[in-house]
Amino acid sequence: MLRWRFAARLDEVFLDELGEVRLTVEPEVARMAALRRTDRDLAELEDALAAMRAAAGDQVEADLAFHHTLTAGGAQRADGTDGHGDRGGAAAA
Repeated sequence: MLRWRFAARLDEVFLDELGEVRLTVEPEVARMAALRRTDRDLAELEDALAAMRAAAGDQVEADLAFHHTLTAGGAQRADGTDGHGDRGGAAAA
């Protein structure tokens, strides 16, 4: 979603506002992921974190993958599917 914005130009005001949104949203996403995560989610999150640590210099792709994995881990849905589209997850345990 943000690729178009970064391709156009990095704007200090935009980056400040994006930081504010992240500070508001990310703690709740992390909380939900911790409560709802499966063993699969945890393994994928560990892999994504290792990729972030291994990425030298440009960590954008690794950061995006990490956050995608984090949000998938918190995505236990009301219909019983998890963030991967599978049935089960924390609610089934």
